[in-house]
Amino acid sequence: TNPPAKYPLTVSVLPANGGTVTIAPPQPAEGYEAGTEVTLTASAATGFAFSNWTGFVTSGQNPLLLTMDGAKAITANFVSNAVPAYALTLVVNPPDSGTIQAQPAPNGPNGTYLEGTIVTLTATPALDFAFTNWTGDVGGTGNSVALTIDSDKSVTANFFASITPLFVLTVVTNPPGAGTIQIAPPPNGTNGTYLLGTVVNLTATAVGTNVFTNWTGAVSSMSNRIAVLMDADKSVTANFAAVIPPTYTLTVEVSPTNGGVVLVTPGAGANGTYAAGTTVALAAQPNAGFRFTNWTGAVNSTNNPIVIVMNGDRSVRAAFVPRAPVEFPTLSGVYAGLLIDDSGTNFTVLSYAASGLIQLRISKTGAYRGTATIGGVRELVAGQFDRFGYAPFVARRATLNGSLQIDDAGLRISGLITDGRKSPQLLLYRAVTTTNIAALAGRYSLTLSAAGPVAMDGVVTLRVLPNGSVRMQGKLGDGTGFSERTFLSADATIPWFVPLYSRRGVILSWLDVRDDGTVQGTARWFRPGNSRHVHNPTGFGLVVPVIGSRLD
Repeated sequence: TNPPAKYPLTVSVLPANGGTVTIAPPQPAEGYEAGTEVTLTASAATGFAFSNWTGFVTSGQNPLLLTMDGAKAITANFVSNAVPAYALTLVVNPPDSGTIQAQPAPNGPNGTYLEGTIVTLTATPALDFAFTNWTGDVGGTGNSVALTIDSDKSVTANFFASITPLFVLTVVTNPPGAGTIQIAPPPNGTNGTYLLGTVVNLTATAVGTNVFTNWTGAVSSMSNRIAVLMDADKSVTANFAAVIPPTYTLTVEVSPTNGGVVLVTPGAGANGTYAAGTTVALAAQPNAGFRFTNWTGAVNSTNNPIVIVMNGDRSVRAAFVPRAPVEFPTLSGVYAGLLIDDSGTNFTVLSYAASGLIQLRISKTGAYRGTATIGGVRELVAGQFDRFGYAPFVARRATLNGSLQIDDAGLRISGLITDGRKSPQLLLYRAVTTTNIAALAGRYSLTLSAAGPVAMDGVVTLRVLPNGSVRMQGKLGDGTGFSERTFLSADATIPWFVPLYSRRGVILSWLDVRDDGTVQGTARWFRPGNSRHVHNPTGFGLVVPVIGSRLD
């Protein structure tokens, strides 16, 4: 068999001249066998007093018994008799209900303790009593506590007669999970019970869409805070009621009935209604031979799509009018523009997935072909306009579909696009325009205001060339640089679209160039998480104002 393990014991004295330590039994040269019990006795030198043990254990007991179950190191601390001495007063409440043992014994003159001495107090109840807690210069409910003597101290050990009646308090929430009950104080008797005469405060708090109604049982009250006197076993129930939010109906009509349809996102619930506060997007989609004109009813607007907040029953009508056939030979050419979800105050990952840049070339026969970069994904798109300038649009990789409509003047294409969750607005302009470009040509300085986690402004230089081409170069507030080429449209707007962060993010905006030399816009800026940026590791989605002025 293997010989028993042996462990060394290291004993130090602090200060070195403060005293000595007697070790019994003496330590063998190779250490103590595992399990050996060793008694350490500290003896103070003249002018010193023993204070406590520190090291693998902190204790004021002297002598100290330890078991060698591993290598150990311990220090006997002594203090000079010249240090201040303080009185420690111990009180048992009620008298004769228990005892208090103090370790070590007083080490100062006249039953006092020297400053810095750590005294361990142990409360032991008398027959038919139970310990409750410490009060005075030390607190706690454990029957053993330690305190440092740094002034005169007074400590009381409180006991109670164990024959004092104990009562059970039962609390119930109705229905279960609808709320919580805060209980103060916690049980002060054995096995989760309360002592006779204890006053327990109960506070009911509703959870989720519930509200507190009343207490029933031992106490009846409409207040969510009650006090219960424990003079018997008692049961109280906190009752809650579910708050059912109102629902509203959305009625959508089209005029004339064959003029088109309205896409509603999201659709109504199973009962044909919407919960109060729901935001609903409506997009009017004309049938062949018609064009959308305006909304009437709950919303009076020519915008398309529109957003309605369901804070009551709502009714809207989409109006369409007949349109003449389109002359494609005069409308052919290159069109480009933006798909933007502007339904919220933040540009979320869902908004990013439904936003992007679309570039199309329309032939003299009405066929179109081009590219769509949506949510960082680029794909080819193609289709055919009918003789009224209407064409279906499908971006398969971005899971978006809808329609395109050329306006009567042929200067732009609008679109009604949806992914079932978002209905972003599509607007494309013809790249060759009749705008008076000369009056707007020149250099401009733009500023993107700091927002959210981005503490710095972004700065962009914009140049409008005499042929309507636009050059942009700058640095965003997060330090990202970019350069981009685009164009000035017929109504003096610039589609600005820059893929960022390895095409996992974007910034895009319509910029309005005005005759007074100013530029204004609202940029949607999305930076994904984990994009290797020390200041924005979680990414962000922002809606940032853009303002600028002419430099020359």
